[in-house]
Amino acid sequence: MPSPIETGAQAAPELHAVHTVADLAAVLKELRLRAPRRELTDELISLRELSEITGVPRSTLCNAESGRVLPSAKVVFRVAQACGVAEEELTTWVDARHRVARSRSRRAIRANPAATDPFYGLPDVAAVDDERPGIDGMVNIVGRLEAADPAAVTPMLKLLPPAAVGKYLAQLHAPVAAQHLSSMEPRRAAEALAFMAADQVAECMGWMEPSAAQRLLRPYDHTVSAELLRRMPAVVAASVISAMPAGISAETLSNLPPLTMDGVIPGIPIETREILVASDRMPDKLAVKLLFSLSFSRIVALFETSYTLERCAELLTAIPGDAAAGLLAALTTRRRRALIRQVGIEDVGRKLSRATAETVADILDGLAAETSTALLGELGVDLSASVLNLISPEFRARILRLMTPVMASIVREAQARA
Repeated sequence: MPSPIETGAQAAPELHAVHTVADLAAVLKELRLRAPRRELTDELISLRELSEITGVPRSTLCNAESGRVLPSAKVVFRVAQACGVAEEELTTWVDARHRVARSRSRRAIRANPAATDPFYGLPDVAAVDDERPGIDGMVNIVGRLEAADPAAVTPMLKLLPPAAVGKYLAQLHAPVAAQHLSSMEPRRAAEALAFMAADQVAECMGWMEPSAAQRLLRPYDHTVSAELLRRMPAVVAASVISAMPAGISAETLSNLPPLTMDGVIPGIPIETREILVASDRMPDKLAVKLLFSLSFSRIVALFETSYTLERCAELLTAIPGDAAAGLLAALTTRRRRALIRQVGIEDVGRKLSRATAETVADILDGLAAETSTALLGELGVDLSASVLNLISPEFRARILRLMTPVMASIVREAQARA
């Protein structure tokens, strides 16, 4: 007899064979009975316990498992989620529920002409005005359109004013509304979304393909887009941002609240982060944040070969001093020389002022004596003296000869104290 833990790890119920309410009821019950348990001796999860976990009334769950009624997509989603279904497979359960609904709709065609036309028996939709009570009448079609094919409904939705479409979409389950939005022309869909609550809009976009969701965000101001992304799960927001053109995603990302941004950045593919850092529309401070999400070896490689010298200089200026010094020390001598010239001795000197003597000595390695002398002149006497003690005697002598007599004397005294 298999253990309860092994039971929870068994293959999921076969959803491809679900076509009726009874089929759906059977797999929902099987899913509950297979739900993993923490301990070997734990009882199978009961309907009461499942109700407490999901927030769905026990009577609703009982009806769902009995096959008496078709549960809503939200109920199926919550049950599957509570029973340990992987996040990427949750949509499969919701799709199975919608397949059952469509199957019921097809069987009703012979008895009910409205089954073939969701707008059957309603007034001429082209005559409906935003301000007329007829809009509420349009919302009554939700029950029939819930199971309708989006491709068949789209031409009908084109005849409705945006307010009516928005009210209709707001009453559908988010996965179904997302399908309708995806089949609509982006501008038309955006007009309808203006009549929905922000949370509903974000939830619908979360169920869409990232490429489709980002198209719907295009008409919005970057601040509005950022607010909608904030309301999405971080992993979903990251996928939508990644699907945007670099310039648009850079501006949208920069408008996210810091806490949301911290959750979104890890979900953005590394290649996309690298492209965003290179964008001149990305604020330098945010670009540095994205840069630091990469491995140090990758950052060095980008500075060496991928980014322009001008962009590297902008980034180096925005990077905190100790980190900037460490990056400079890791670059090849040729790139380091070019970057120091681009940034300027004074600005580089400020970056090095808080670095360790060992790091500064590594940076000076391979530089011209004149450049090294100028950089040391931007540092404190004690740090300069410590650096000189770490470099070769020949190079040290050349630097001291290039210093003013007074400065060289002060540094020699500091060297003696070190």
